[in-house]
Amino acid sequence: MELDAIRSTPANAVEVDRLSALRELRLMDTPPEERFDRITRLAREIFDMPIAAVSLIGADRQFIKSGQGAVADAPRAHTFCGTTVTMPTALIVADADEDPRFSGSPLVTGDPHLRFYAGFPLTVSGGHRIGALCVMDTQPREFGPAQVDLLEEMARWVELELSTAERLDHASAVQQTLTAADLPELPGFQFAELSVPTLGLRGDFADWRTVPDGIEVTLGDVMNKGEVAGLLAATVRATVRALARHVPFPTVVTEACALVEKDLHRTDSYATLFHARLNRDGWLEFLDAGLGLMVVVRAWGGHRHLPTRDLPFGIVDGSGATPNSLWLEIGDTVLVFTDGLLGLWDGSLRHLSDLEAMVRSSNDAGEVVARLGAMAGEQARTKDITALVIRRVS
Repeated sequence: MELDAIRSTPANAVEVDRLSALRELRLMDTPPEERFDRITRLAREIFDMPIAAVSLIGADRQFIKSGQGAVADAPRAHTFCGTTVTMPTALIVADADEDPRFSGSPLVTGDPHLRFYAGFPLTVSGGHRIGALCVMDTQPREFGPAQVDLLEEMARWVELELSTAERLDHASAVQQTLTAADLPELPGFQFAELSVPTLGLRGDFADWRTVPDGIEVTLGDVMNKGEVAGLLAATVRATVRALARHVPFPTVVTEACALVEKDLHRTDSYATLFHARLNRDGWLEFLDAGLGLMVVVRAWGGHRHLPTRDLPFGIVDGSGATPNSLWLEIGDTVLVFTDGLLGLWDGSLRHLSDLEAMVRSSNDAGEVVARLGAMAGEQARTKDITALVIRRVS
């Protein structure tokens, strides 16, 4: 059917535009790609489901771009994802046998006898929903709010990969959805973050998460230029965020490296990564892959720079990070930052005593980043700056 022939209603016009956006991706009927397969493998494992897929929804059929388990192309009318693309948020079907929208689907009444479905729509530039990231089971399941949030995070990761098939003017919007959430709260501690990009699409990122016994924080820096660095930074962040909810803390960096190192090699890039867990009792556990820019300003006097011997991602295959820990006493302040911060002085570590003096003369963590931000605003810079501040106050 000609596209112009079905533009008779607003709903049809929306569908025509959606199909045009899908066609521009040039992904329908293409072979599997590792950049999508690694996401579906991880989704299948994290959610403990037998089936996970990235689907693309055409005019009358579902194409499986990446699938794990018993999933295949199918007529659109029979699919769950065909409904997901009509929704702005997740579609959760706890038991398809009890849902009149799907109980008669051949995918439910016949092979693979689906009972549970959770899918999140994939949105590309222009706001068009062209497919879904989904997980499925042959048994009824429950799917709580935290799982929906994680599915959304992983869908954003797929969107990031989809954006490389479009022009990268969309990449900054994708990256914006992946910036850090509001700072966490933990009794007895203050947190602050400085984020100063040189251009719209940046290679630095920070991410904070509340966990049962405290908080986790990640800081990364991808070494490349412009749009490539920004896209890879968002990929690394999404990878770590997904893994951090699933794998033991000491293995997060090693497993993240295994997932992203091919992309780094392909683009001649590398990435430094700092990942830490602050427990309520004051213990800070951390993993440092090549960043080496952590400074502790002690309440009783002096500062300590903690370098790292672990390499960044992308330098050698199989990189990882050695687990370390640090006890924070009341009044101690931790700063972790990308090397752009050193450019506020002479680019070297010689001015850490000046940084210590600034910390000691600041009333709280927020004042530290405010003063650093003021310095950044007064100078011409060539590098992004991201800095995290943690202060124990009780």
